[in-house]
Amino acid sequence: MLFELGKISVTAAAATALRITNTHLLDVLARHGLGDSAPEDPLTVLKRNEQVITAYPLPGSKLVVWVVTEPDSSATFVLLDWEEYR
Repeated sequence: MLFELGKISVTAAAATALRITNTHLLDVLARHGLGDSAPEDPLTVLKRNEQVITAYPLPGSKLVVWVVTEPDSSATFVLLDWEEYR
């Protein structure tokens, strides 16, 4: 891991989307922690206000999971792209 993830919170919608697309949360978190973004778009790793943000299209769907880690690495949030952060 390039950074700590801290406390991990997953929205209900993101958890459902991961489950129905047979995508494992731990795989997504591992890729995020290594700075490995979606292969379709290598520019999806963003640092905004020192937050680390990655996006992963879910297979067989039009859904995209966003993973956001706070600047101090105290918390990581997993949500769908249309959900409000925090």
